[in-house]
Amino acid sequence: MERMAALGPLFGFASAWDEHRHRNELDVRLRVVRIQTFVGKDLSKYIPGVYWLTLLPDALIARHGVQLAKLEEAALEHVHLGDGQRLFRFHDRPDAWRERTDELDALCAALPGVFNIADLRSRLVGVTEENEFDAVVDPWR
Repeated sequence: MERMAALGPLFGFASAWDEHRHRNELDVRLRVVRIQTFVGKDLSKYIPGVYWLTLLPDALIARHGVQLAKLEEAALEHVHLGDGQRLFRFHDRPDAWRERTDELDALCAALPGVFNIADLRSRLVGVTEENEFDAVVDPWR
């Protein structure tokens, strides 16, 4: 991640596959179809989430008005890498993400500017048709 930061990425993360799915995948069964899609990845709208390792440029934090102090408080480690890049570690190991799921879900929900899949799931309650699903989900794809 530190080497990647030197290239000035817009965002970076490393996680277990299941953690990524937890933060950004919808898996919904409608009346006649099952839909699986990843959402919350548009950096122009929000930060996609917090993961085992999360690389955040200062510019992205500022763009979305995310409170840096709250990220620092929740992180096990925060390193300012220079050139406006910050690396956060939210778990000891990539497979330890379940140990902090509730806490980090609450963090995503509490930070405007960070995608929170629970918000989108609540908008899907009662949706049974594919066209309804698309209308609700499209802004988050």
